[in-house]
Amino acid sequence: MNRNTLRARVQFSFKGETHALDELIDLDTLRVEAGEMPDMHRLLARRAGIDPISYLYEVLESHDLEFPQATGLAANYCHEGRFDWRGFDRARSEEGDWARILAIVQDTLAPRDLEANPALKAALMAAYQAGKASAR
Repeated sequence: MNRNTLRARVQFSFKGETHALDELIDLDTLRVEAGEMPDMHRLLARRAGIDPISYLYEVLESHDLEFPQATGLAANYCHEGRFDWRGFDRARSEEGDWARILAIVQDTLAPRDLEANPALKAALMAAYQAGKASAR
């Protein structure tokens, strides 16, 4: 399985000095509550040693970040410098659910049988997600 990475970039000036931040972020190790978006400005600032209570941070925060490149599943949600975090988060969750379903049915059904029968695959996914929702 490919790693989910995202390149984040921003360039801005503060007090006559140009700051160019460019980081590769491993989305698989990024800890965020389910349904929440990560604070990418804060992440870039921390990696660049910028204090989040400084004027420099405020200037950084006022600039849009650019996401020029992604790998893994994240690549499907990175277009024209924008990143669809919600879409990626939803797809990653479904991918994890599907992996758990495959682990449950592996002795009964082969993955290729499920791929050949989209209705069965959808029914298993719906049943799994209903069970997950009722467990909350």
